[in-house]
Amino acid sequence: MNRNPSKRRSALDALRVGLAAFAPESDRAAYKHHAQKYFEDCKPAGPVETHLVRVLAHTSWWLHHIPAIETNFLNEAIAKRQENATADQPPISSGLAIALAFCDQSKVLNKLSLHHERLSILFSKSLKQFLKMQADRRAAAASWPAQDGFVLSPAETETRIERNHRLKLAWNAPYYRA
Repeated sequence: MNRNPSKRRSALDALRVGLAAFAPESDRAAYKHHAQKYFEDCKPAGPVETHLVRVLAHTSWWLHHIPAIETNFLNEAIAKRQENATADQPPISSGLAIALAFCDQSKVLNKLSLHHERLSILFSKSLKQFLKMQADRRAAAASWPAQDGFVLSPAETETRIERNHRLKLAWNAPYYRA
């Protein structure tokens, strides 16, 4: 167990920021469905591609939920500030409550923004790496028959079939002298 208080505190940052409320464990069925869609769409081959698809699915899950987290924090802060506002000028008190809510939640919003940016970069890099691996794998699979000379275009295949048919007819034709 970690005895250093600052490390213990930083280990609980996700809980303090509220990210744990949207962790995949909280709604396992929806998360599994989301991840399954990624696996069906990407069709990974091998452990590295499988890992990259898992990273993509998990990262996109978070990227879709961070705006909801931000909204919830702001709504809660606005509600607290509006309780303290005066009722004599509602438009001003409402605007003031929103401004004060942004001030109150600026650290949390900043952390969420940084987290969103990191996830966006991770998603972009993982997707780029995954697409490159799939393209390399497909290119290797497509070039294999060409190395052995088995690849013909449809027109070449038809020409060869016709040529073989004519040769067969010629071999079986009776021999006539003129």
